[in-house]
Amino acid sequence: MPYVLYRSSLQIHGVMFTMSATGDPSVTEVGMVYKVVNFYSFKKIERSLEETQEVLQSICENQNVLGTILLSPEGANFALAPDTVDETEQNSCFESLIDQIKERTEFKEFVPRYSTGSQKPFPRLKVRIQESVITFRGDQDPKVSAIKNGGRLLPEEWAAKIKDGSAVIVDTRNQYEWEWGKFKNADTFAIDKFSEFPEVFTKKYADQKDKTYLMYCTGGIRCEKAVAWANDLGFDQCYQLEGGILRFFDDLDQDSEKYYEGECFVFDRRWALDQNKEEVSAPSAANQGAIKQPKQYFEPQSQQGFDE
Repeated sequence: MPYVLYRSSLQIHGVMFTMSATGDPSVTEVGMVYKVVNFYSFKKIERSLEETQEVLQSICENQNVLGTILLSPEGANFALAPDTVDETEQNSCFESLIDQIKERTEFKEFVPRYSTGSQKPFPRLKVRIQESVITFRGDQDPKVSAIKNGGRLLPEEWAAKIKDGSAVIVDTRNQYEWEWGKFKNADTFAIDKFSEFPEVFTKKYADQKDKTYLMYCTGGIRCEKAVAWANDLGFDQCYQLEGGILRFFDDLDQDSEKYYEGECFVFDRRWALDQNKEEVSAPSAANQGAIKQPKQYFEPQSQQGFDE
């Protein structure tokens, strides 16, 4: 049975008291803005994972940063936020954080994506080692070299392909994500985890390899693997949206509404962002009562972690 998200808020004397679906209360002063940075890097790690973990832990602790870093032999996925709402301190923290990660670790090439919210997005810092950056299918997981060679389109190119009308738009995300919002006319699948995507995609499109496919996700990380995997199966005209939905919102600004409907689910306490990449205070009317709670929030020790 799907989990349903209920989050209630009460404002008293300028202070917002919020109860999450897990029962954890948080207190937020009205007008406070938290900033979040998301980025990832597919790179074969030469240094030991334990050593890299210690370095990343040290960098974040010294900068007073909270969030999650998933570290694996194939790269890392970052979702971080300074534990402050002072804008000057936030900007300084982000600048130093990015510089130190590039200087002290093997992660040199990545594109940070910034967003905001009124909820404190992360309760603590976790730097976790796992088998892969994002769980796909062990027997079909593409190598880093194949991932880097996958076809990709910038947001403007993506929009042009959609306008052309001949491509199949494929949402690689989970159902509880795309229920918040998706690209118009996108093909969605009733899946609860990314590892289910290969089966449902091939079941529907295995005999249609001559078509052009546009695959997308929140920040691009899942599509890196999905496109490389599809290319290996013979889907030669398969492309990912570079930077995912979040970059599309950035680059197309107000024009994003021509192609995307609704909001974008994110894997932190904010739950979803609008097309200005600001926290959504409540689901849109069309999605009321249909929002599913990610399973990992009920199972904090889950190895799945966050997908983007």
